[in-house]
Parts: sequence; structure tokens; C-alpha cells
Amino acid sequence: MGSVPNFLPSQNGFRFTNAWPSEPDVVVDVFGLGRIPIGNASNGLCGGMAFAVRDYFEAKRPPPSSDRPAHGTPLFTYIVQRLIDSFDVPRGVVRYYEWMSSPDADTHIWIVDRPGVWSRTIREE
Repeated sequence: MGSVPNFLPSQNGFRFTNAWPSEPDVVVDVFGLGRIPIGNASNGLCGGMAFAVRDYFEAKRPPPSSDRPAHGTPLFTYIVQRLIDSFDVPRGVVRYYEWMSSPDADTHIWIVDRPGVWSRTIREE
């Protein structure tokens, strides 16, 4: 998701912060098990907010000027859907796990080099 020319967060970004109450991102009805909560919005919806606000910008529509949307509202639901899109399943989940399990610094054990987060960031991002 590269940079977007002429995007200014102060003008084109959402007017609310990425601070949400502790509630599930999604509740799924599962036959025989009932309603199953998935995720926790209090951990943040940053990927969904980034994708959603970019959608507004590229559609040449101003972002909603409302306060943080409540759970279950159309905007909240849209942000959560874009959060799920940002996971880039299955490749993104694997990549996330690889990065989370990487050491902070490069390690070298015998003949095996394992790049750390710092050097991976420089090389890959």
C-alpha cells in the first residue's frame, strides 16, 4: 500500500483516534455453538482505518466528520471489514507470524543466520 500523493492526514484522515472500547470486532453466529465473538477492538483497528480512509480519499469523498463510530454502525462495520482485508490472508498472517517470532537483532548460530526485525525492516520495508 504505497504512499498516496496529496494525502494530508489533517484534512483527509478520520476525525477520531484509534481508541475503541473492549468489544469484539465481529460476532459470528455458529450453528450449535451460538454467537462467537472474534477479536477485540480495544487492541486497535489501525489497518482497517488506514485502508478505509484511503478508500474515501481515492473515491474523492471526504471522510465522515463524526466521532468514533459505535459498534455495529455501518462505518464501524466497514472499518472492521477493511481490517480483515488488511490481513492479506493467508500470506499476511504467515508474514505477521514470521515478523512477530523474529528476534530484535540479527542472530548467528553456527552456519545459520537469522535476520532480526531491524535488518528485515531495512531490507524489506
